[in-house]
Amino acid sequence: MIRTFAALRTGFFSLSLMLLVCLIAGCQSTQQTSRIAIEDYQEMASKMAQSLRQSDAINLRSPSDEPWIVSFDKVLNLSTEIMTQGEQWLVIASVR
Repeated sequence: MIRTFAALRTGFFSLSLMLLVCLIAGCQSTQQTSRIAIEDYQEMASKMAQSLRQSDAINLRSPSDEPWIVSFDKVLNLSTEIMTQGEQWLVIASVR
């Protein structure tokens, strides 16, 4: 009887431990964030550069035209994505 109780107690303890491990593992999930990944920045910069290359104002220019100087002093995020000021400047620097 004592052996049976000890075996039962050991089995219950093992089962409880396995259940606890499964619950903890099930609660863990891959960390998701609403932040933009670097790949998204690269794609955004690529699309902006492509849009500029397709611009008539740029395509109709000739080598004899006076050069343009483009400068930025502020970046305004018009997307719905959350971007820090540094991330916004990263995209602008990538377009160059």
